[in-house]
This record gives sequence, C-alpha cells and structure tokens, in this order.
Amino acid sequence: MNTGTSTQVRQRITAAYERGLASGAVVFAPTTVHTIADPTLGVDLNVLVAPSLAKKKTNPDQSASAKDGLLPLAAAAKPPKVNPFLPYEPAMFVADLSPSHVLLLNKFPVISEHVLVVTKEFLPQDQPIDVADMDALIPVMDAFGDSDPLAFYNCGQDSGSSQPHRHIQVFAQTTPAPIDKVIPRHPGASEIPDLPYAHRVTHFEVFPPTGAALHAVYAAQLAALSAALGRAHFPHNVLITRRWLSVIPRRRERTLDTNMGVNAVGYSGSVLVSTEARVTALRASGGVLPVLAELGFPRT
Repeated sequence: MNTGTSTQVRQRITAAYERGLASGAVVFAPTTVHTIADPTLGVDLNVLVAPSLAKKKTNPDQSASAKDGLLPLAAAAKPPKVNPFLPYEPAMFVADLSPSHVLLLNKFPVISEHVLVVTKEFLPQDQPIDVADMDALIPVMDAFGDSDPLAFYNCGQDSGSSQPHRHIQVFAQTTPAPIDKVIPRHPGASEIPDLPYAHRVTHFEVFPPTGAALHAVYAAQLAALSAALGRAHFPHNVLITRRWLSVIPRRRERTLDTNMGVNAVGYSGSVLVSTEARVTALRASGGVLPVLAELGFPRT
C-alpha cells in the first residue's frame, strides 16, 4: 500500500489535526511545564501540568492518553466494550499505512499533531509489538524525520496503557527529551549507569530502514531483559527515536503512596500531572526519578 512520500504523510497529519481542532473533534489540553533538577542524572526533568485532565469526565477509553479507569490486564485479551478504534471517529483519520494499520489522531492530545499507529483489527495492547506494527511505524517516523519524532508503546496495564486495542503513539518533539541528554553520554552502552531501573537501550548510527530491522532490535532487548528478570513476559514501555530504542520493564502502573500514574513518556523524562500540588509534592519527595525507579524493576 502506497502511503505517499514522507512529506505527503506529514502534510496529511497537519491538515487532519487543523481540521480536528477547527471542528472541535480534537480537544487540545494546554499544559504548563515545570522542571525539577535531578542531581543523579545531571539534567532537568519535566513535569507537565494539564488542569483540564482533572476536570474531564469523558470515558477514559476515548483517549489514548487517559490515565484513570484502566481495564484489568485480563480484559485486554478481548475487545473492550467501548473501543474508539473500532470503528474510529472519521475526523480522527489521517492515512492508511498498510493493509493492517491506520494512522489516527489522538483525540485528547497535550502535544500538537500527536498521532496513533493503530491496528485495523483488534490486537491486544498487552502483547509485544510485532513486525507489522514496526512496518507501519517506519513511514510515520520518516514523516516526522525533520522534527525529532518520539514513538512510544505502553505494553500492558502496568505500563500505563489505558486502551487495550494495540496502538503505537508518535509526536514531534520541539526539544529533545531529557533522557536524550543522558543516553548519548554512554555511546554503544546497552545500559545507562545513571538510571536506577532495569532497561535496555540500543544506539543507532542509522535509523533502521525496515520494520523487520527495527523489530529485531526490540526483540533482542526483550530477550535480554527476560533473561535478566527471569520472566518470560512482562509489562513494559518502549521509547523509539531516530537515534536509539529503549525498553523499560514495569512492576506497576501507579505509585503505592501517591497513586501517581506514569506511561512510557515518563521514562523519556517528562511526566504528566493534573494539579500544581503534584509538582510541589514531587519537589518535596526527591523529584521524578524516584517515581520511575519505583514503577520499574530494580537494576540487576
């Protein structure tokens, strides 16, 4: 299936997003960005405050980024009763990516032109990404190539996934993620010494040109982490840029004391909260990194 050139795909994303905003089909949530200096990593980590998330009473299944009302992991084995992707809202459509995948807008974004690579048929979000998923992702990464795309995948409820229908999320970054200031300090390293949680990272000299090549990197990381953790399967987050791919296994979705939820973007160094009080509490309790450490597995 010909999705067009990368320039054409990017133009379709922009046009669909602008139409969605104008019609009200896309509901943008403004954020205020705070930074908290992390002495361990030597970088500022971001806390985005979106007050509208606290007020929104929409069914959480309507947004790929909603955090409340998560379905139990067992429920991800069958299609949910309310699935915004089957059928999807016509105003969310951007492009057909392949016979198996479609590109949709995120209905409730906190970042402009946030898009979703979604399977046309129901596949569960608690299973690893497959080659067809990566094949569909490649043209989207190419479309955002001049604006530093970040792709991420939340595998399983404990990873921060709120929608059981498989989808990879992508948005353009206006500035590199905080973790992108840490990973390059250790070129070629599969683990970053400063990070207190289990993870793997693979550096790219050239971004993999095919879904099969990109999937091979991901599969190798899953195998290494499976051996390290002694678990065949585990919830995990995936972060993909044009410079590296990283997998982070997850123990739980929310902190035990404060019930703070984090998805894959949190492990890029940016967490999303709904109140300024959360920012104050994070500053008082040591910042963002202890939250990420609690929700991940300890280093082995």
